[in-house]
Amino acid sequence: MKPHSYKLRQHRQSCINNYYSVTTCTHLRTKLFEDFYSARTLISSLKHSDSNGLTQTICFVIMPDHMHWLFQLKTQQPLSSVIAKVKGRTSFLLHKDKKE
Repeated sequence: MKPHSYKLRQHRQSCINNYYSVTTCTHLRTKLFEDFYSARTLISSLKHSDSNGLTQTICFVIMPDHMHWLFQLKTQQPLSSVIAKVKGRTSFLLHKDKKE
């Protein structure tokens, strides 16, 4: 059985210059962003997305186990790809620092 979130994405279109409101949660709703450094790492990834011309952030809210992000899509890449890049970069940076 597919998760409910799959149904929400079935007919979604990604359009350049459209505004999107995205909420994303941490794995198992872990309170990862209670840690100041982890929250700053996520913010850095949002800024990186903006500076690479993928998005233009309007505002965001970082909560202990999730994030709300309002932005304008600035690329032809699918919305899911842009979100995956932000999440992937954040995860990479957080895990890289734990190994060091």
